[in-house]
Amino acid sequence: MNCHFPQSYLATAESHFIAATDEQFIVPTDGSPLRGLIQDHVDAGVKLTQMNTFIEKEEYQQLLFAALGSLPERL
Repeated sequence: MNCHFPQSYLATAESHFIAATDEQFIVPTDGSPLRGLIQDHVDAGVKLTQMNTFIEKEEYQQLLFAALGSLPERL
């Protein structure tokens, strides 16, 4: 495995800028990071697709209603 180390102050500053992942995903309106929202979606997707994960009909309907309710227009 290769390991790269910054060789100057400029390279160090550039690596800190590139590695600032909280600043890479931001809301255009107020500039707040979306990272938590993205992690929540990934966590939920993992939990729903694990082996031996079963949900009741009522839980499925609530998930579907919540997902469709956030759409901008009605179907």
